[in-house]
Formats: sequence, structure tokens, C-alpha cells
Amino acid sequence: MRKYFALFLQLFLILIIIFEIGFVVLESTLRPVMQFDALSNWAWKAKVLFYQPYEFFNKTSDLFLGGGSAHPNYPFFLPMIMAGIYYLFGNVDDALVGLLFALHFVILIVFMYISLRWFVSRSRSLLFTAMLSTIPLLSYHGLSAYADLPLTLYFSIAALFLFKYMSVSQSRKSDLVVAGIFAGLITWIKLEGLMLSAVLFMVFILYVWRTNYRSLTSIGKQCAFFVGPFLILFLPWFVFKLYFGLSYSNVDGPLFTGFHPEVVINFFQQVFISNSFHLWPGIFLIMLLFKARKAFSYPYTYILFMIFGVISAYLIIYVFTPSYEFALDGTVIGRNMLTIVPLSIFFAGLLLSGKKSGELYMFLDEM
Repeated sequence: MRKYFALFLQLFLILIIIFEIGFVVLESTLRPVMQFDALSNWAWKAKVLFYQPYEFFNKTSDLFLGGGSAHPNYPFFLPMIMAGIYYLFGNVDDALVGLLFALHFVILIVFMYISLRWFVSRSRSLLFTAMLSTIPLLSYHGLSAYADLPLTLYFSIAALFLFKYMSVSQSRKSDLVVAGIFAGLITWIKLEGLMLSAVLFMVFILYVWRTNYRSLTSIGKQCAFFVGPFLILFLPWFVFKLYFGLSYSNVDGPLFTGFHPEVVINFFQQVFISNSFHLWPGIFLIMLLFKARKAFSYPYTYILFMIFGVISAYLIIYVFTPSYEFALDGTVIGRNMLTIVPLSIFFAGLLLSGKKSGELYMFLDEM
């Protein structure tokens, strides 16, 4: 009887996931890009690249990197892909290009299931994958043409491959290379990508210091596999911005403008009440409370450091910089916190895996 119940549950969860994927893919093709930020930044840059590529890279042109209203210092990796789709089909089709963002949604859902299966059972993997697929804000970004979903996908891949490397006894250097590649790639998606990659680097440094602090050779090899791919992807964009005098900030004037503690209350209000994460933030905190001993043991703490590292970094930005205005008006908090939702769901799956910290190191080797 238990076997049939498990099969029924798995089938039910698969149907939920398929429904959510089908909904996002269908909706993404039914309307053009409509949201203001998507229109004025990513979609506009793509159109300039398609119609006037010379002007796009001409520093003296009003259309340089999309022009002033499109924030020239914003990365243009996604607009390049969108423009490539326009070139492929010979015309601008914002309804068709919406499939690009739906594809990111599909890949994230599939990757979440695969990542969970590294460590937990099929039923638990499907349960937490279904939880991810039904988060309204994630579905919305799958059809809204914002850059936040691609940023979330690439950060999740970098973070989970890095965790896989740090938590498996017979670690493969290829996992570290993949983590480095995607850590570099997120710097091409949004300005926040540099901060997210910095969080990954701090966790990586913690791991290296804890496990190999007496072996400089081992430290050097691991840094080469992680830092090398990151620099190969990051440096061209860094040199490009340096050459054209583009900043890594989207605000004018002083970077730090005082202390704005009101942001903290607003932050929690938006995450737990007004933004569309349904019940997940509350569920996650309850799980941390009841699984605190396990959550704060190695290697689980690596994921925990990533999650709270990102939250802390955003709070510092909100509380001490001119960005506090965007935090108070509800513009950025939900979109920024979307980045760590897949990571938190993966972490919750590990907490319910039934494996102790020592057992986790050997799990993949036994599969």
C-alpha cells in the first residue's frame, strides 16, 4: 500500500510541475514585453542592437549601450541573446522572445529536481521541485522578460555546483569549474551579479581555509579551477566598463547616504506578506527553527552562509545607500529575494533528507 501511495504522490507532483511549466510557456507567447523596466532596459537594448548595432557601440551616440534611459552601465548579455533571436527570425517579435525567459523557468525547475536527487529521494525531490514551480513570483518572472529569473538560474547553478563540490567526499574538479563559469556569467546579467559572486567567493574561501589551510598547493589548485573560469568570463566585461568609464552603481552621487533602519521592517513585510512567495518564507523559517542543529552543522552551513550572505548584502545596500528608496516603494526587494528562493528550497530538502552531516559527504559516492 505504501508503494502505491508513493507512486500516486509522485504522479500528482509531476502533474503539478507540468501544469506550471505549461502555464508559463503558454503565457510567455501570448503577449509582448509590457513591464516598464523590461521595456526600458533589456528589451530596448535588444532592439537597438538589432536595428542599429553600430550606434549601440558608438560612445558618441545617444544610443550608446541603449542610451541614457536604458542605463548604459547595465550588462547586455541578455539583450545580446534577444537580439540574436531577432536576427535568427529576421524581425523583432517580443512575443516570441518571451520564450527565452520561459526557457529559463523550465531549466531552473529541471535543475532543481536534478540537484535535489543528488542528495534526497525521488519523492522528496519532486515535492520541493513542485514547491518551487508553484511560487507565483517565480512564474511571473518566467513570462515578464525581466533579468531577475536568468540571474536566479545562473546563481543557483553556481551555488549548488559549488556546494556539491564542498560536500562530497570524492569531489570532482569539474563541479568547481562549472561553479566558476556561472559565477562569472552572473556578472554579465545584472549589476547585482558582482555582489552575488562575491558571496560565493567568501563561502569558497571559508571552505578552503577550513579544509586545506595547511596546504598551499591544494589551495592554489582549487583556486585555479574556481577563480580561473570566473576571471575568463568576468574580466572582458570589467575591462569594457573600465575602458568606457561605466560604473557598477545605478545611483548618482555619494554611495553611502546615511542610515535608513525603516527599510528593515519594510523588508520583512514585503518578503513575508506583500510579495508573491506564498507561504514559503514562513515555512523555511519554521524548518530552520526545528532543524537548527542540523542546519548549523557542516556541510549544511555552506548553503546557509550563501543564503544569509545574500540577504545581508542586500540589506546593507538597502539600509546605507540611495537604493533605500526602491526598497521602500516595493520595486526591488521581491525581485532581489527571488535569487535565493531556489537555494532555500534546496536547503530545506537537505534538512528533511534524514541524513546527518557526516553521511551527506558519502551519499553521492554510494549512488
